[in-house]
Amino acid sequence: MATVAELVESLANRLGEPVATVRQKVRRLQDEGLLPLASGRLVPAITARHAALAIFAVATAGSIKVASGNANRYAQLKPPIGHLPRHFPITPGHEDETLTALAFLTKALSSLGSSADGVGYTNANAVYDFCISWPELFVRAPIFGGDDDAVNTLHLRFVETGVSASHWQEPVKKTFSIGGIALAYIAYDLGFTSGEAGEIVG
Repeated sequence: MATVAELVESLANRLGEPVATVRQKVRRLQDEGLLPLASGRLVPAITARHAALAIFAVATAGSIKVASGNANRYAQLKPPIGHLPRHFPITPGHEDETLTALAFLTKALSSLGSSADGVGYTNANAVYDFCISWPELFVRAPIFGGDDDAVNTLHLRFVETGVSASHWQEPVKKTFSIGGIALAYIAYDLGFTSGEAGEIVG
């Protein structure tokens, strides 16, 4: 499995960010216990969940000092109640408010370009918009039919729970957008396998 050093290299290369900046943001996550730290000669492996947290930090934190706080905050975003698409693959019995942005991004990184459940998480046409003006993640990904042709598009929005709708109506929205193919490259770089994420629940 991949290490934190390989995670830093992959995110810098695939997201077009300076290696030093990515390294410092990832270090903040390690200091807060969100990513594993090496101990002596023991170099721990990372998971897709660790990579997802690092992506939140790299994509949304304008400064190093807020990296871990942003990773935690964005990881907990959820779809507005009642706005989860009916066809969306989720464990039976779970309400849509149990799905977190962290669980979703972990699933995307673990899919390795497959669309076995009908959603092309890492398809070239998928787009992940990380809003940096306020905490929000907006996902657009193709949905495939039986003949493997895209037949529709998944639109899924993650926001902070309990926040007034007016909070999202700012005059300027700045985003850090990541294509699904970039997530696929990150997943391949780090050797994640399909199914590592388990069920898509928070």
